Amino acid sequence: PREHQVICISSGNKCIALDRLSVGGDAIYDCHAEVLARRCFQRYLLQQLVKFARGTPSIYESEPNGRSYVRVQQRYKFHMYINKEPCGDADLGQSIAHPNSAHGGKLRAKLDAGEGVHPTEFVNATQGGRLRTMSCSDKILRWNVLGLQGAMLTHYIRPVYLESLHLGILNLNVFHIQRALVGRLDGFQAAPPFCTKSLSIQEAIPSNVLSGGSPSVDISMNWCTGDTDDVEIVNANTGKIHETLWPTSSRSSQTVSRLSKKELCRSFLNLLSLRVPASGLTHRAATAATYDDIKRQSVQYQTTSRSLTDFFAARGMGVWIKKDKVVDRFPLNGL
Repeated sequence: PREHQVICISSGNKCIALDRLSVGGDAIYDCHAEVLARRCFQRYLLQQLVKFARGTPSIYESEPNGRSYVRVQQRYKFHMYINKEPCGDADLGQSIAHPNSAHGGKLRAKLDAGEGVHPTEFVNATQGGRLRTMSCSDKILRWNVLGLQGAMLTHYIRPVYLESLHLGILNLNVFHIQRALVGRLDGFQAAPPFCTKSLSIQEAIPSNVLSGGSPSVDISMNWCTGDTDDVEIVNANTGKIHETLWPTSSRSSQTVSRLSKKELCRSFLNLLSLRVPASGLTHRAATAATYDDIKRQSVQYQTTSRSLTDFFAARGMGVWIKKDKVVDRFPLNGL
């Protein structure tokens, strides 16, 4: 019989304000639940890599061709549940808000206060003194090509994809969601080891159970299997631990979330001290580099990412908004 395990749980629907943008990797910019779930999953992938490096049971196996890359064993499949449509192109409510068909299929950016999304040809990352970040629909679309592991973990592992997405929505419009999260990739050819993943869309609730939207909230929460602490509470306005709702008596004294880039990099450095990845990156080289350096050195990932961005632009879908690279140029030395 199949066994199922909950790997992580997260909540949230807000992004931090522009004046809270950090250049030290210690703040989470996007506190939408889907994005936090992916970060939790990356922590899980790191935890499992540490187990693999130590020779203890994990989800991984070595590639059979003798290369030093690691891949997830085929018997493991990963699924995500969301209680509403991802914001952006998959959200019928936001499609109705933009009845002009010219907006159909467009890349969209969320506002920092969680107040809707806008097609990206009309905005840039910091337009009007407000932070813009790509919608969850667009991020999931991108994960269906690049995987959930991100550029940093691609030094070690082959891409890890979602198998299915389950939505807690009454009368789910599967065709619309499939078009937004998968169909917009029609015609894109990814070079190995990447691919265009055909994500299965499923309704996850009985038809007699109602689901409703929720207003933007100032807190987000996350939990991942293997965490020593319980649920972490994050202030979505600052991208750091909520000191009032989660006092220091329940956690360490720091305010940096375990899902921040800084903490993920700390875990990555710990892994490097145990096992050199297939890319050849060493612990010594990493500690002399910045987070941006580590990402850029994942050449296949970056090449595919650029190809995907060019594909979106060529299709007239809009531009993929990126924050200034300075926010990722924090040093790994001393973490």
